[in-house]
This record gives sequence, structure tokens and C-alpha cells, in this order.
Amino acid sequence: MEIPPVVTVAYVTFLFVVVPIAADGLRDKGSARGEGGLPTQPHILFVVADDWGYNDVGFHGSEIKTPFIDSLAKKGIIFSNYYGHSICTPSRSSIMTGRYASHTGMQHSYLLTGTDVNLPAKFKTMADHLNELGYVSHNVGKWHLGFETAAFTPLGRGFKSYFGYLSGGEDYFTHTAGNFLDLHDNDKPAYNFGGDYSTILFANKTIDVVLAHKTTAPLFMYLAFQAVHSPLQAPPQYVFTITRLYAITPTNTHPHPHQQYTHNTYIDPHPHVGHTHIDTDIQAHRTING
Repeated sequence: MEIPPVVTVAYVTFLFVVVPIAADGLRDKGSARGEGGLPTQPHILFVVADDWGYNDVGFHGSEIKTPFIDSLAKKGIIFSNYYGHSICTPSRSSIMTGRYASHTGMQHSYLLTGTDVNLPAKFKTMADHLNELGYVSHNVGKWHLGFETAAFTPLGRGFKSYFGYLSGGEDYFTHTAGNFLDLHDNDKPAYNFGGDYSTILFANKTIDVVLAHKTTAPLFMYLAFQAVHSPLQAPPQYVFTITRLYAITPTNTHPHPHQQYTHNTYIDPHPHVGHTHIDTDIQAHRTING
């Protein structure tokens, strides 16, 4: 049976990637066909990395090793002329709605935990628009667009399922922000993932959604990694490997360079969907601020 293409989009506060791909878990059961017999509604995988610097990827000449991202760039298109925001919430509101943050009221700063500010309900999200076109939308990872009530969480903004955290930052292993757990499985607290590094956890949850998708409808999969946002944390084995690779010493100018190198390098092979379950065909990359 023919596998339909999937559009993968990876957005970083410095990197944006669009990738039509074919996935083992997404078997075509009769999608609409356009000119040339190609499906007119490809599956969409939209991947976000947070606070990744322009020089934190190998294809920009960095010493940080990111071979998987580099391979996407090599086979794809790099867009380097753009306008963006310098911080989190304004950027995410623009990506989610297609509007400058000044048009949605989200332009001022990132949302503080406990605030009553949210992405206004009058603005449709990508999920809302794609659902109208027959897509089934799922969300994994960071939200940070408000959660005053359930109506402002991903489940109220067009997504059929959600696994992730709602605030702006937290511990990568305990999934706590301050003194409270901020990890959610749909509308329930996710208590059983203490010790699971978020990059791996979110990648695996995404794989689960992709493989379980009922492919009579096209899939929109939004994956927003926590990395490489602070705090700088990484699995010990990666810290050890990167420390040896770069011969890092406490005298280096960066206060914790091995953690920064590790943080950036570790996200490169994740999502595993890029290595294990998805064969990439076409990629488009764009670096953005915010």
C-alpha cells in the first residue's frame, strides 16, 4: 500500500523546517489526489525547538555536531530572510495563528506562570484551520500560550490530544516548575514520568501518536520540544561524551559549556521519528528569532 507524504515543520526560536515525508506508520487508505496523482492533503509533522541559537547547528558552521539537522538542511531549502520575535510567547502566538503578535495582543513578553493572559479565543490556531480541511490534530510538548481555563489549553484550541507542559520552563527530569508538577496527559496530571528526560519523552509520545493515527484522515502533529531552553540539563552520558569530545575545562569562557554543547547536540537525533519511522523527501529550513 502506498505511503502518503507528510509535511514536517520544525520551528525553533532560531530554526524552522518544513519536510514532506513518508512514514511507516501512516498508510494511505484513499486520500484525495491532485495533479500528477499526488495526495493533496499530506500528513504534517511540525517540530519546534526552543531558544536554539543561529550558530548552534552544524550547517551554519558551528562546532556543535548536529548531523541529522545538517542532513535536512543539505537536502532542503534554507530560508534566512525573515521577521520574528525575540522571546517565546510572541513567537509561538505568531506561529500558531499566522499573525504578528502585535495583532493578537501577545507582543509584550513571555507569559508568567499563573497569569490570566491567554492567546485570545477569537483567533483560530493552525489546528483549527487544518481541522476544517479534514485533518486530525495532536499536540506534544510546550504550550506557553495561556491556561487560565481549559478553553485556552491545547485541547480547547483545536487539538484532539495533548501531552506536555503548559508553562514557559521547568526541570527536564522532574517536570516541575517551582513547587508544582507541570506535565499533562490530555486534561489529567501525568505523574509517572519523573526521571524521564523531556526530549526523549516528547519524541516517544509523538511516535506513539503517529503510529496510532487512523489514516482515513490526514494527520497534523505539533511537537514542541522543551530543548534547548533553560535550565541547561542533559542526560549524564551525553554530558560525559561532549565533555571529552570538546576537552572542556572550567576555564572556558562559557560558565557551563559542556551543558550547552550537550543540550544542543542531544536534541539533534530526536525526534526519533526522523531516524526510525520517517523517510524524509524534501526539507525547507528557516532561521528565526524568538
